[in-house]
Amino acid sequence: KEGYSWWGESKVMGRIKIGASTVTALHDCTEEETAKIVVSLLVVGEYLADQQTERLRMEMQDLSLFSLIKEQAEEQYMVDKSKIYALLTRDYNEAGRVQSSVKVSVRALDVILTYQDVKRCYSLVRNFALAAEESGFAETAGYVYFSSGMDRDAEVAPLLPSTDSSLSSEFDLLVDSFTVSVINDCMGWNVPFATVTVKNIQCKFSSFNDDSVKLTLVATVDASYYNLLNTCFEPILEPWTFKLEASELPGRSSASVKLKSDARIELNLAEMHMRCLVQTVEGWMQDSKTWAADAVTQSSFSPYRLKNESGVPLTFWLGASLDPPADIQQQKELSSGGEEPFEFAHRRMPHLRQRDMALEFHTLSIKFEGIEEVLTHVPVDVTGVHMLPLGSLRAVAEIHNDGGCKIIAIQSTVKVYNKTTMLVDACVMNEVGEGEVGQGALWRESFAGESHGCVPLALTSSKLMSIKPAGDEFGYCKPFPIPSEPVTGESIFVACESSRGGKEEGEGEEEKSRAGVSSPYPHVS
Repeated sequence: KEGYSWWGESKVMGRIKIGASTVTALHDCTEEETAKIVVSLLVVGEYLADQQTERLRMEMQDLSLFSLIKEQAEEQYMVDKSKIYALLTRDYNEAGRVQSSVKVSVRALDVILTYQDVKRCYSLVRNFALAAEESGFAETAGYVYFSSGMDRDAEVAPLLPSTDSSLSSEFDLLVDSFTVSVINDCMGWNVPFATVTVKNIQCKFSSFNDDSVKLTLVATVDASYYNLLNTCFEPILEPWTFKLEASELPGRSSASVKLKSDARIELNLAEMHMRCLVQTVEGWMQDSKTWAADAVTQSSFSPYRLKNESGVPLTFWLGASLDPPADIQQQKELSSGGEEPFEFAHRRMPHLRQRDMALEFHTLSIKFEGIEEVLTHVPVDVTGVHMLPLGSLRAVAEIHNDGGCKIIAIQSTVKVYNKTTMLVDACVMNEVGEGEVGQGALWRESFAGESHGCVPLALTSSKLMSIKPAGDEFGYCKPFPIPSEPVTGESIFVACESSRGGKEEGEGEEEKSRAGVSSPYPHVS
């Protein structure tokens, strides 16, 4: 205070204006098209000082935080054009002590966070640490000086307790609405994950001259989870208002934390929520294994695998289109019973679409050998069993998660399960001729014990099926109809006549086997 006594009644006033400015962090400064994280803002404010007080009022306009990567032409926004108001004051009380106050007010702050954003930030920090180690920056005098001042383990002379409990500094934060939207774009995925919204935030942190502190926080929080099956957000935590009080006594001798609320906490948890949570976390953990690599890029681990259980060869391509892409390299052929890993190019939607959560899911298109129609819009991101139309036929897409990888099994609607311990022959037909059963069969196959297989997709419209033990000892059973609609809990018994024609004891007896149909889809056992 004595240092400013020469001011007398004078005042100092000033205006601050910083035009559109950017601060950029580079992933690799040696590369021209390296990834960047950019903070852009514009600052205007006023400064007022007299003998008793100093005040600095600032308004940060068009505050934006975004990343730039060479794979995308447009900016990938995390924060877009937000406003933050700040008021900093410094007063002198009668005892000549300084009392500081900081008040920050935000009307609405929307943050969009993706897995790749976290991964990119980790890469920047890691590259900086490696560069500092190689250049010896950590051994420079300036770094040692500043780091020693931040060393908490260094011995500090004990402070004598003060009896002055007056306010030393105060920080106030007022936020009308703060929303964090999480997008799961791990390994080529691009689907919403969850949103957390905190409203009416009133936070005050006070520090006193006797070295005691106090924190008070009042807010209303709610959270929603994105249900991929219903393609909509569903609330997990209903709006809940709470008050948090924390304090620490002089000398850090003890601390107190209190959480109060007059409202009931309502949580909504469903099987779909837990399933998607486990799948997402597994995918993140698989991809995070590459974070320690020198170049943080997409890992060799493929987020998708296509299994062909349709019984016929197929050709597939990414996207939903009736015609295959002109580039033959974008088409992949897959034989019956084979598997093929694939992934989508890293793609992030523009910021406005992210905020509205109107995201497109990944899809596949499949062309089956011997079938004219093309299967489009296979929803590879939505787990479960899907019945998909294919002209007059239908195909089944069974999608599940395995260690962070989505397994897409394209299946025929008719499957044969051999639950016996012997080798079994099966065949399908549309009608029974005058000769032996199986002579006019459209398809026949042998199945080992405890195995299964699919009737070719093009023949799933066949009407009849017959089975028999492998070999010439028994003939085919009387053909039984193949269900054309989903059947559950239906069983039939069939008999296979001995081909020897005799009925001696121990020979020529009928071998009976059970064929059970117990699937929500027309799979035949």
